[in-house]
Amino acid sequence: MKASASLSIGPANASSHHEAIRDAVRDAMSTAKESLGMAPDIAIVFIRDDALLPADAERLIETVLRPMVGDAILFGGVVDSIVGTAQEVEHGVAASVLLLGEMRGAARAFSMECVETPDGWSVMGLDEDVHRDAIACGGLLTVACPFTFSADMLYSSLEALAPIDERPARVFGGNISRMARRGGEATPSMMFLGDRLVTSGAIGLLLPDSVEWSAVVSQGSRPIGEPMIVTEVRDRSIVSLGGKPALEQLRDMFHVLPNREREMAMRLLLIGRAISEYSETFSHGEFLIRNITGIDQETKTIQVADRMKVGQTVRFHLLDDTAADADLKQLTSRARTSGMEPVAGILFSCNGRGARMFGDSGHDAKVVECYFPSLPLCGFFAAGEFGPVDEQNLVHGFTAVVAFLCNRAAR
Repeated sequence: MKASASLSIGPANASSHHEAIRDAVRDAMSTAKESLGMAPDIAIVFIRDDALLPADAERLIETVLRPMVGDAILFGGVVDSIVGTAQEVEHGVAASVLLLGEMRGAARAFSMECVETPDGWSVMGLDEDVHRDAIACGGLLTVACPFTFSADMLYSSLEALAPIDERPARVFGGNISRMARRGGEATPSMMFLGDRLVTSGAIGLLLPDSVEWSAVVSQGSRPIGEPMIVTEVRDRSIVSLGGKPALEQLRDMFHVLPNREREMAMRLLLIGRAISEYSETFSHGEFLIRNITGIDQETKTIQVADRMKVGQTVRFHLLDDTAADADLKQLTSRARTSGMEPVAGILFSCNGRGARMFGDSGHDAKVVECYFPSLPLCGFFAAGEFGPVDEQNLVHGFTAVVAFLCNRAAR
């Protein structure tokens, strides 16, 4: 897709499958460069190869990626599954490339680390300039290692940098979920940043204010039972809900569920905490979904992959492919009818979606293609997706976050 004179950026993308990752990258990059028809300013590259080690990734940057992108900013990484226009690749060797050219204004990429200081934990690499520029373009694109970086700490740091009575910059992106093993040891996360490989922390991309980010955040679950108030917690366990032991409340709900929902709950039951306590309905889409990691029959507690607080509203949820399909279609359709005219997109889909949820691969990418035909799209399957809801930055689960890149002058 070549840029027209009215666009402030010229996007092009391609994805490719080969037995060798070098061939897949070369093929995808060559196709994208030919389509772009100009020197790129930014190259976003995600690759999939279970056998790739850090030394291999460094050689790939030096001998293939860097020579092919020239002076462009290189941003991306090695992931579990890649996303391209109308497709998702969950197995084998593949690459997805999104090139951006004709940028009006400078873009920049940088790394971030969570570090402990005498005053507590902070995010190194984040400052007022980053926050200002992220506000100007509507968001900070972030790819992170979930084992060495805390997105919640990033959110807190952005809130601290925001002026009083102003919202912090929005964050779009996800945690890299790829963790291949060699000789019993897990290889580190691998992220591309300019000329180097980053194996810990996070990387961020800021675009000039001539473009802006907009997003769709779609969940893959639906609520069951009634909302309840957390009345006692212990570490990561919910001790009581509504004044009763948490397990008793769960059993009471389970007994009145229809047979189909009981079967679904036995396969995978989730819990959501209210994003805002000011809601009047606490219905679908108003909860931040978390895994239930265990149940203690003796103490009648429920262990959760989050730290709940007394007074929070929670509701049990079911993973539901039908609800996930309908929600993504509705939200993407709404984005289309709103007049949004994106020139490119990046999709961060939970690694619990794809073929695991829908039976066939490519579901989320095909929905985007349905409502935005031929939109250049890249992305990856994440182990935690970053996307704002009601201007509040959140880390999601079983969610699809589509970050649309728009020409500011066109809106």
